Amino acid sequence: MATRDNRSPDTSGVFYTWRVYLSARDRIDARLAEHLGEYRVTVEPDGSTLLSGELPDLSAAFGLVLTLRDWSVQPVSVHIERRRADGGGDE
Repeated sequence: MATRDNRSPDTSGVFYTWRVYLSARDRIDARLAEHLGEYRVTVEPDGSTLLSGELPDLSAAFGLVLTLRDWSVQPVSVHIERRRADGGGDE
């Protein structure tokens, strides 16, 4: 299985990754978890779901929210962090 390069450069040429943490009110079933693939899916005891993973850019975060909407999953919160891909510190 090929690994996706989740880095995107800014105008200065520094590469970043985007880390997303998403909390959903609903339990994500196995079919959706398989469809999401690269995201870590954690089901909480109360039935809610936490998703986390790396994104290549902010438009991918919007795409993730739209995918969840299409599967009738209601996001409660979304937190996105920009990180330098070279380990030079967080932004």
